[in-house]
Amino acid sequence: MNRIKLQLFFFILWLFNRLYSAVPSFAFRRLMLAASGSTLGRRSYIHSGARFFGFGRITLGDHSTVNRGCVLDNRGSIRIGSNVSIAHDCRIYTAGHDIDSPDFAVTTRDVVIGDRAVLFAAAMIMPGVPIGEG
Repeated sequence: MNRIKLQLFFFILWLFNRLYSAVPSFAFRRLMLAASGSTLGRRSYIHSGARFFGFGRITLGDHSTVNRGCVLDNRGSIRIGSNVSIAHDCRIYTAGHDIDSPDFAVTTRDVVIGDRAVLFAAAMIMPGVPIGEG
């Protein structure tokens, strides 16, 4: 039964990502994110083409932008401050595997990006790495 639930979860996540990329309206995408448990500040946007690894656990401050093609591994928490610019094709990871675990267990660590930070194209942020203010 757990295998069926897991497959259903992945199907719903796949569907969410496809719909999110197909919707041409920022307003409707904001509604989709809010319904999934994420919080976006005033005039903050996550552009189409972004891919999510889970539901919720994303917080954007005011006037922040995540551009197209970004990967947001929200299995852990991603907190992005205000006036942040994240360029296209960035990858923000919150989960990995414990190499010391006999069963290679999944571990998560939150990612926090401070106010007024800029991530350039194709930057990769690993689990638990903080990006400071400015």
